[in-house]
Amino acid sequence: MVARYRVSFKPLRFCRSGLQTAIRHNTVTQMTCLAPTPQSSRFRYLPVALFSLIIFVSSELHVPGLLQNLSDHLLHFACYALLCVLAWYALGTHFPAHRHPARLTLSVVYAVLLGSVDEMHQAFVPFRTPSGADVAADALGALFATALILFVSRRTI
Repeated sequence: MVARYRVSFKPLRFCRSGLQTAIRHNTVTQMTCLAPTPQSSRFRYLPVALFSLIIFVSSELHVPGLLQNLSDHLLHFACYALLCVLAWYALGTHFPAHRHPARLTLSVVYAVLLGSVDEMHQAFVPFRTPSGADVAADALGALFATALILFVSRRTI
């Protein structure tokens, strides 16, 4: 008796290895996987690096009257929430699952750590003072972004 095998190709399946072969019953399926190249994974870090640089440079500036209508803590909350989302996106190369605990935790830790270093940096800048309330607003913004990521990924997955 001759066994029949069906071979199908699915070229756009993502996985960590370059090639994955699955054998189930009488079916052989060969899937070519697009593993992230080192060059493309480096570009995932570009937005978070640029935004971190913008935050660091903006802490050097002292412009009175700039964004007077916005609360300082609200601005910290929004900026560090965005930073947390960008860090979460950048870590997607190493932790592909949307709700991976390490991916979420590292993005929050990065945002809070950068907020703390930024406040320490402001102690050495003329006309600027460090504030623990700003670090708390940074941490709350990062935690809010994490909750938002969990809520959105739970609804779409």
